Amino acid sequence: MGRIVIVAYRPKAGKEADLEALVRAHVPKLQGLGLATQRTPLAMRAADGTMVEVFEWSSPNAIEPVSYT
Repeated sequence: MGRIVIVAYRPKAGKEADLEALVRAHVPKLQGLGLATQRTPLAMRAADGTMVEVFEWSSPNAIEPVSYT
């Protein structure tokens, strides 16, 4: 069973469009790697510009950081 996560990102001034593009590509990339479920992710923008993302990790192991050493 997956785990739901809610993340908030506050963009730096002038980087709002870059952050939005990154958030839109983020979960599809995780899904392609099998790290997120196929549940439709949600991405929202708060009145202060904060981006809020909601998605589901595929397993507790998917949450663990990866070491490339």
